[in-house]
Amino acid sequence: MENNSTSLFDNSSFNAVFFSFLITSVIGCILKVISMCYKSKCKKVKFCCITIVRDTVVEQQIDRIPVNLENTI
Repeated sequence: MENNSTSLFDNSSFNAVFFSFLITSVIGCILKVISMCYKSKCKKVKFCCITIVRDTVVEQQIDRIPVNLENTI
């Protein structure tokens, strides 16, 4: 029996692709959760031992300020 080391998927390239996919997926999920938390209208959020109290009225006013992109570089 010969040991054929040329296979369709090289183990090291599979690991690199898998871990790249895994890391980008986890980062994408974290960013989506952060985005959803920012868009929520909750004034008080408790998660484990972290408590966040925020002023949603001021955040809504800031979000309504128009952004002028003409004077940017």
